[in-house]
Amino acid sequence: MYKSSSQTFIFKYIHPFFIIFGGLFGIYALYNFGGQGGSGFIKAFCIAYLWTFIFLIQVPFRLKSLEADVDGVKIISRNTKELIKYKNIEYISKFDLAAPWFTTIKYKDDISNLSKKIAFIPSPKDQVIFKEDNLSSYIKANMKLHVPHYHDSMHPSTFKNMGRLFLLATPVIGLMLYFMKDIFFQ
Repeated sequence: MYKSSSQTFIFKYIHPFFIIFGGLFGIYALYNFGGQGGSGFIKAFCIAYLWTFIFLIQVPFRLKSLEADVDGVKIISRNTKELIKYKNIEYISKFDLAAPWFTTIKYKDDISNLSKKIAFIPSPKDQVIFKEDNLSSYIKANMKLHVPHYHDSMHPSTFKNMGRLFLLATPVIGLMLYFMKDIFFQ
């Protein structure tokens, strides 16, 4: 049996608190104590905070503790265990360059017949850039056994995910640099 990381609790319940209140405190402190010369930096900080907030606020809602065995992937919540059969998994997608590494599983729910996404954190010793963790490898190996039309191209490319992030981040970084021009060009 393979399990997701025990870090799940921290990143589901504690980490969002620090993202929200830490960023707001940082904005407050910069605005009140940063002085007039730092107004461009304050705007750049606000943009960076908003960019981070948009991506990281999704994490607590999708993040689950998982166990995988021969029957399927079990989502472990307080009192129940929901089973996702391997034949219902559409893909597994790992997003590198985030710490810790979050892996997303997209699957079709048997009851509602809708596609759903959940995320898990692999074991810290398995978190290597551009390398699959043991839990994802185990799930993919079982998908090969249970899904007749399975092939590796069903899963989104890690390189494409990273490329999309860089493309989306380019205007944000440009806007931040624009607001910080008074710091660079004095």
